[in-house]
Amino acid sequence: MERGYPVAGTVRSREKISGLPSQVKCHLVDDIGPHTDWTGVLENVDTVIYLAARVHVMEETSTVPLDEYRRVNTHGAERLAYMAAKAGVNPASVVL
Repeated sequence: MERGYPVAGTVRSREKISGLPSQVKCHLVDDIGPHTDWTGVLENVDTVIYLAARVHVMEETSTVPLDEYRRVNTHGAERLAYMAAKAGVNPASVVL
């Protein structure tokens, strides 16, 4: 942003939007996993940095936490990389 590049961010809850700088174009997604539709988020994007992760869950609600971990951390990242490639983002510009 300091160098004038446009920056977009994706959050899973509206409460997180207020924590982003006002210059960030914010996208809201309900869930991150193997079926997340990143189509609108990836329009006019040339670099992707995936920072989503299921960590530090203090009050576990899943009966199989490892499956939930993999759904977000592995399959969610794979889905974003796949859709980024479909959107024309250079694979060398995708950081997972």
